[in-house]
Amino acid sequence: VNFANWKNFNDVTICSYGYDDVSEALTYIKEHPSDKIMHLHNIRQINIKDGVRAEEVYSCEILYFAKFQENIVPTILEKIQNLPIITVSNIEHFVDLGGVIELKIARQKLKLRLGKAALDKTGVKLSPVILRSIKSNQEGTSTNDE
Repeated sequence: VNFANWKNFNDVTICSYGYDDVSEALTYIKEHPSDKIMHLHNIRQINIKDGVRAEEVYSCEILYFAKFQENIVPTILEKIQNLPIITVSNIEHFVDLGGVIELKIARQKLKLRLGKAALDKTGVKLSPVILRSIKSNQEGTSTNDE
């Protein structure tokens, strides 16, 4: 949330579609809010919705897809591709499916892979800090695995 800029948004809603370790962590944050986490920068409020259904994804600024939701991902991504929604998942090849940020764990470190074309369609601007942490290549996707 700290690394993105949505036009005209003071509140940010983080949603999880399906359940896994990451969505469980989001649920924990929701159930145990901290002022430091829930009120950041220029954002008045961070809302967390867990277990959203396909028709609810339009109310999200950040949409996390749980690992075992890969069958539905292409359908939902196609419907929201031009909306200001940052999609995130640890599904393998998520960026290749049209997602914005793919999470990977490599050697006990979190690695990010960016789908630049998908990001550009959202109109959301990521901060230079997060962009510098992800190495770009000419295909419009990137990884910092190297």
